[in-house]
Amino acid sequence: MSSLSIDIDCRQNNKPQTHYFNSAVYGDEFWEAVLAEHCPLLESIEMIDASDYQNFNVQTVKELSDRTLTALASLKYLTVIDLCAVRLTGQGIFEWFCHVTKFEGSVGPERMLSVLIGDDQRTRLAQPRFYAAIVELLRLLSEISEDALEAAACRTKPLIYIGSPYESKVSRMWSEPYMRDQLRPMLEAVKVKHPSLSVNVSLFGREEDKFNRMETLTLSWRPEDKKRKNELFFDDPEEQAERDTYVDATRYEIISDDEGDDEEEEGEEDVEMEDSLLYRAIMAHFFFGRVSVIPVLYQYLG
Repeated sequence: MSSLSIDIDCRQNNKPQTHYFNSAVYGDEFWEAVLAEHCPLLESIEMIDASDYQNFNVQTVKELSDRTLTALASLKYLTVIDLCAVRLTGQGIFEWFCHVTKFEGSVGPERMLSVLIGDDQRTRLAQPRFYAAIVELLRLLSEISEDALEAAACRTKPLIYIGSPYESKVSRMWSEPYMRDQLRPMLEAVKVKHPSLSVNVSLFGREEDKFNRMETLTLSWRPEDKKRKNELFFDDPEEQAERDTYVDATRYEIISDDEGDDEEEEGEEDVEMEDSLLYRAIMAHFFFGRVSVIPVLYQYLG
């Protein structure tokens, strides 16, 4: 076997009445015992959340941790890893990095790792683990030289995408010191230590050191990305419609293992749609003062 693709409808699978399999089967033991040991010629892995409206129903495969990356790092021909929300750390990604850059010879122009870092259990006050994980990874990269890492010298160039699966915005009061004291200094330190590296972060709603949310950290040693080496940040345009989508997405994100059990699941889709209509109407009235919420209230209550 040279490729493996797994699609999980986490939205349906999370509901007791439509639950069709246990996603835990794709935890560390599966990747260690089945693939790493018995599929040495594996070239690509893709495991995605195929849900509709997945941004509001993020489900982390909690059983998939750094152990999986450690096992997959032994597969020389594995040049594509694309994972949905899983329980990885900056340390685990760094150790995978250090291992795969030591392979001799070429198995293609690039080795791509694309992961979403999810949380074991989301809370409304804590920021997603993604933000701490990328700072941890950058810190580790800043402590090793480019020659020692061998990413620039290896023939199959690393390309890393680390994303957040959550579309809820963070507190701007929190984002300012995070950017000023953690993220920006680490990005600049990594650029100094790894001159061949293109490193950048895509953000929404950035104003100086404040931002609404961060989407992806990209690390690339590919020659074609060298022209972007001086661009630390990519500011994604924040259209009003998109802003309305994630202005308070934590209302809809599944943030607790206890949510969605038993009879609370019944009618979830109708309630979610009604809540969304009501919320958008109220927010439009709040921001623009020219949209009546009365028709939506009647629809919601009637």
